[in-house]
Amino acid sequence: MHKKSQIYPKNQKPIYMIIPGFIGNYKEGFIKNLYNHLKNEKKDIYGVKFNGHSDNEKNLANPNEMAKHLKNEYLKIKKKYPSKKIIIIAHSQGCAITLKAHYFFKKSTSLILIAPAVFLDKIILPRINHEDIKLIKSGKPTLCKVSQSKFKIIDRKWISAYEKFSLEKKLPKIKQHCLIVRPLGDFTDKKNALVLANKIPQNSYIEMNTNHWFDNSPSDIQEFAKKIF
Repeated sequence: MHKKSQIYPKNQKPIYMIIPGFIGNYKEGFIKNLYNHLKNEKKDIYGVKFNGHSDNEKNLANPNEMAKHLKNEYLKIKKKYPSKKIIIIAHSQGCAITLKAHYFFKKSTSLILIAPAVFLDKIILPRINHEDIKLIKSGKPTLCKVSQSKFKIIDRKWISAYEKFSLEKKLPKIKQHCLIVRPLGDFTDKKNALVLANKIPQNSYIEMNTNHWFDNSPSDIQEFAKKIF
């Protein structure tokens, strides 16, 4: 089961939905800093959580499962607060998950895509050891190292979802306005941001002098917020 997301509803201010990147959670890194900044600014926040992103969860959701969960979370908010504007703030892989689910978003929903990672087959799959991938494809779910300090159980369905993940044909159909924010020091290839800028009909594109995690300096989050909010 997905954990409950967090919401702070107030009057008619917009709701900011935060969509984390690969195994991102609200206890560390960029997502924690962004969440805390928005909370300090008294914004209405809805933090979407995916299976496997907490340390005590071993089974890791695949992109199709995450997109379905995001759709359900979005529709749940719209049902409860039909007159509120929703602003989705997605980071890294979360941008790809957000764009995959865009069909279910109202046209008035704004998308802020930060340090986008959209070529997931080339970005995420190389994290998994080749021998582990062979074992998984033979039908055996395997505990794999997915980052410097995290190990998760990966199955054949997970591998297949990343191998087949593609957004390029969907991008010209996106009706929502997208703000694309690319850090100049991002470790992901610039083509991840440029394909969005070139193919999404309504978008704005900015670059910032920071890294993927917006922690080159203590003021990076504040500088980001000045440009965005």
